[in-house]
Amino acid sequence: MKEKTWVVDSNAFIHFGNLANEEFKVDLSKCLQRNGGSLHVTSGVHGEVRNVRFKVWDGRPNLLDTLQDVLVTSEVSDAEIRNVASMIGEKAAPQDVDLSLMILAARYHQDGREVTLVTDDFKMTTTKDKAGFGFETCPPSTFLFRISEEVKGKHSNRMRTLSRRVRSAEMRYAISRAAEYDVQSKLTWLVDSLLTSRPRLPSPPNEAEEKDEKEVMVRTLQRILRGEKVKSSRRKKLGKLPEICHPASEIDQSLERILEME
Repeated sequence: MKEKTWVVDSNAFIHFGNLANEEFKVDLSKCLQRNGGSLHVTSGVHGEVRNVRFKVWDGRPNLLDTLQDVLVTSEVSDAEIRNVASMIGEKAAPQDVDLSLMILAARYHQDGREVTLVTDDFKMTTTKDKAGFGFETCPPSTFLFRISEEVKGKHSNRMRTLSRRVRSAEMRYAISRAAEYDVQSKLTWLVDSLLTSRPRLPSPPNEAEEKDEKEVMVRTLQRILRGEKVKSSRRKKLGKLPEICHPASEIDQSLERILEME
């Protein structure tokens, strides 16, 4: 099995600190061992989450201290950050710490690793192509779901439960900023990241058909979340995604209005 490299943004750790239970470190370690994966950050992430604690754990331990055994930290120079910022454009470029993570992910991708940048910052996804980066991105909830796929039992079940809770938080945050950017695109990306993580989905013969199929499935999931009737064959293709995303449908009526925006 090819080693999976996960470069993790600060916002993912904030979600974990807010929502993860006390079994999280054990569950995370078991899932990463089974996947042959590793978690990577830059020193800038340490600065941003140095005061984050596990809020529901007994004693509220510091997150970085607790997870230090599963993290690999790398340095990215200011010169590299400035160079990428100029390629993207100073106004469009993400913040420096985010750029450092994009650069780190690009390094690993160039080395031939299977690398994914874990972030719910949609700006990092939409700007990476401008810098010529070919790595994949996914939100924290999808990361949790993906690493749970290779394990069974209590570790997988707890990680999937956490994935659903994080997914709800991601959608809440997206909705709260509806006036600032294209929320529909971000919600579609959040859902699509789960669709593309399911290896047993049928593969259409060409890219155009693949894109059409994904769009149909995203719309099908949106209809299910709105409580509409959907053909059983379409439901079957989505697998457990409606269950995973269901908490988001109960956030408030604004989600329904946003999902209907085309």
